[in-house]
Amino acid sequence: MLRWGEPMDSNWPTVFGVLLIAIAGGLAFVAYRKPVAFRENLGVPLAFLTAVGFIVLSFWNLGALHAQSEALLNAVKGSGSSTSPTVTSLAERIRDTYLLEVYGLLVAAAVIAYLLVLSRLPELGLVRKNTEPTSQPATNQKINTTEHASHEPS
Repeated sequence: MLRWGEPMDSNWPTVFGVLLIAIAGGLAFVAYRKPVAFRENLGVPLAFLTAVGFIVLSFWNLGALHAQSEALLNAVKGSGSSTSPTVTSLAERIRDTYLLEVYGLLVAAAVIAYLLVLSRLPELGLVRKNTEPTSQPATNQKINTTEHASHEPS
């Protein structure tokens, strides 16, 4: 039983990975079953939202980089010569921010590519092009052409 103050087991990467696989599989299932609806309603809009989210996170990371750079400059100016551990720690944080930016770019590019490939399944020949139902009646369905005229002139 989990008690207050005790560390929890770190299962979040596994849970996060399983959720990502489930989401990717669900998107692929929808793209195969309803390719036109996926393209119009999910594929391109999700790719656009991914790109916008990456841009927003990039600006956030650049702001964090700027703040850390200013903190590093203030630490060097204010403490004199005994700032070696502080300077080293802040320099590592700045370097980690750059790595986060590169990994974010790779993840965003992969997600956008996956969504756009799913959006183009019919053009790639992986799904029939006309899988959406049409408004025309089926060939075995009868069409009632006789109308009951209740408003006949007398």
